[in-house]
Amino acid sequence: MHNFEDAADDATLVEPSTPGIEVQPTLENGARFGARPRNQSAGGEATLALGSRLGPYVIRRVLGQGGMGCVYLADQLQPVQREVAIKLIRDPFASPLAHAYFDVERQVLAQMQHPAIAQVFDAGTTEGGHPYLAMEVVEGCPITEFCTQNALGRTQRLALFARVCRGVQHAHQKDIIHRDLKPGNVLVRHIDGEAMPKIIDFGIAVASEAKDTHVRAGNVDRAGTAIYMSPEQAGHHYRDLDTRSDVYSLGVMLFELLTDTDAATLSSFGDSGRRDTHATLVAAIDSTNDDRAQNGPVPDVLTKAVRGLPVELRAILRKALAADREDRYDSAAALADDLELYANKRPIKALPATHLYRTRTFIARHRLGIAARRATREAARLSSSARQRN
Repeated sequence: MHNFEDAADDATLVEPSTPGIEVQPTLENGARFGARPRNQSAGGEATLALGSRLGPYVIRRVLGQGGMGCVYLADQLQPVQREVAIKLIRDPFASPLAHAYFDVERQVLAQMQHPAIAQVFDAGTTEGGHPYLAMEVVEGCPITEFCTQNALGRTQRLALFARVCRGVQHAHQKDIIHRDLKPGNVLVRHIDGEAMPKIIDFGIAVASEAKDTHVRAGNVDRAGTAIYMSPEQAGHHYRDLDTRSDVYSLGVMLFELLTDTDAATLSSFGDSGRRDTHATLVAAIDSTNDDRAQNGPVPDVLTKAVRGLPVELRAILRKALAADREDRYDSAAALADDLELYANKRPIKALPATHLYRTRTFIARHRLGIAARRATREAARLSSSARQRN
């Protein structure tokens, strides 16, 4: 299961089920059950007392804590009774400007209705002026762990990841850029025997301008997880992001899923000073090509990981991870489309549609039919030869 130490930055909406991850149900500072929440502060941070009341919610326990704030499990009492996750934004994010921004964001977040996205039920502000979100409690484990634990094959992984891409596309259509897509923020569990993903933690998401995929993020701090950041998000253009930044993050996740290589391996090699993470990924993808020498040395673990990848999947990875966003897929849906084209043995957009390539994919799609036709012709030939001999 997921590590809840960084839940507020990572899997903030997860109900822990691992034994031993439990907050004792004692009330802080003598707070009475149902008392109004207070902002407590050993270090100036906003907290909610266990058992306190926040509107229709009663705080039960802490689910996780991190740089963005604290996440609590709470009971909603009305108008319906259910468990929710309350995400309380910490003090440095609670400036007047952040409040105004959060007020706009929560309206957009609440509009997202997709099976692959954790739903936002409500949002508001505490008496102390700290914004919070009330969201769906999501069970599951990070997508990479799920695929490994359940020994999913390549076809199953691609189908699961395409669902994630469709969920990201839904957010993009609502003018929301996630900015922190990573395995820990994509939780998966079996529902009726089928693997179903949920994208969580839109807490650092930013809204893009209507009818324009670019976002002027001048009032938003740089945030995210370094290994999954697009070059523009990690560099000097993080105030001018668009939806293709999320496509890059999806590309890193796809690399992990297809190679069973975790981010720690990539990060440790990138931190060695020999090359940055992006260059490491690209070099690994191209390491099976004839021109691999142009990309410099690649760690053996990555070379072995990509060795079995067909040319189509390497082309898809290369396009999703392009350093220049103009060379990337223009949407998460386009990435999902190419994955589904590959799964259906049809020509993908990431490769030139040459006659040879189209012919090869046609043969792959109709291999049984072609073999049957050849067998029929051979049988007819043998029969004709037998008649002639007689």
